Amino acid sequence: MEACSCDSKESLAIMQYLLDRKANIHLTDCDGMTALHCVCDNFNQDTVVRKEIVYKLLYEGLSSTIMDKRGRLPICYELHHIDKRNGKEKLDERFSVIHALISSGIGFNLSNKDHRHWLLKSLNSCSPLFQNQLFHIAESALLLSTIKKIHRHSCSVMSDDDDYAKFKAYLHNMTHNPRSLKALCRIVVRDKLDGFILVKSELLPLPQTLKDYLALIG
Repeated sequence: MEACSCDSKESLAIMQYLLDRKANIHLTDCDGMTALHCVCDNFNQDTVVRKEIVYKLLYEGLSSTIMDKRGRLPICYELHHIDKRNGKEKLDERFSVIHALISSGIGFNLSNKDHRHWLLKSLNSCSPLFQNQLFHIAESALLLSTIKKIHRHSCSVMSDDDDYAKFKAYLHNMTHNPRSLKALCRIVVRDKLDGFILVKSELLPLPQTLKDYLALIG
């Protein structure tokens, strides 16, 4: 937990040392937070280091869908803090941990109050470029019903300037263009592998290209 919560440059090396010695990655603290929660809540640490720690934990079998005692997933902490990185890093870097978590099986659930809260905040205050990046990453893991709800809400809260109009057109396009059978199958399989996609997909009797497709790699 301490390796995930501190801002030391040695955090990654410490984490690898612990993993090599079979440390129990499934431990939780008094708030029910796992190591993934801690690293996602640690915005004092360099994003590249945080991303590497997240991937190591995911590939070791720590689920990205475990909730703490407040009902928050690791991605909730990441979404809560991500806008604080604005201007400090390139956009791709700010979303690197989000991409890792979504690849592992996290979706976007409007019934989760933290997801919904951040969505409302995003639609009201974040730039269209920021929103485009987030939904470009999440699109492949979202159900059509969720995308439609997001689109309806965006139409009610966004302004009508050109940039926001383009983003609303992007959402409209997502809801009106039918997905391929391959894309629909990916959503179903990802749902069944709930939170362990990076680990369990490797056990499936599939070509590596399809395993990468499931994990949103490439």
